[in-house]
Amino acid sequence: MLFKTEDLLKRYGMKAPAFRKLINTHLSKINATGNHATKIANEWNFDEEAVRIIDQIRGIGVAVVENGKDSDRLTELLEENSSLKTSLLKTMAELNSAYKALAENNKLMLEANSAKAIIDEREKEIEALKSALKESEQREREIRAQKEELADKIIQTNTEKFEVMKQYFELRSSYEEEKKKEPKSLLERIFGK
Repeated sequence: MLFKTEDLLKRYGMKAPAFRKLINTHLSKINATGNHATKIANEWNFDEEAVRIIDQIRGIGVAVVENGKDSDRLTELLEENSSLKTSLLKTMAELNSAYKALAENNKLMLEANSAKAIIDEREKEIEALKSALKESEQREREIRAQKEELADKIIQTNTEKFEVMKQYFELRSSYEEEKKKEPKSLLERIFGK
């Protein structure tokens, strides 16, 4: 678990310049057994061992009273206080991570809600287009039925006209035939036409 400078400033109740001075002064002691305090992009990171060593440097967890019955109890309490502070720092770091995850989750939820709103709007548009398509298809069927009805009427009218024309020509033909059979007029008979 890594701790940031801000975490340790709270732990020790120090201002940043004093804390930087403490770290710079005791960096070799803190990192004596490994890289427990590292600086990355102007940001210090400290592991649990670094925090324990800084506690020792600051006198936290070390018995102050060497004589009397209370020295053991005081040492216990100071060590317990140090471990509680370390636990508190861990919990704060975990909470910070949880808040970041929650913020990211909220951002994703907002994006999801926005996407859902867009999808809902598109679905409404699709439904409107489907409705318009159904109306158009219905209108097309009605027009087709009207065309077929009109075509039937035209066919019927043309059939009737054809029958009338046929009757006309039949009558005319029979009239012409009758006319040929009629006796010639008196003048035609006289003059020979």
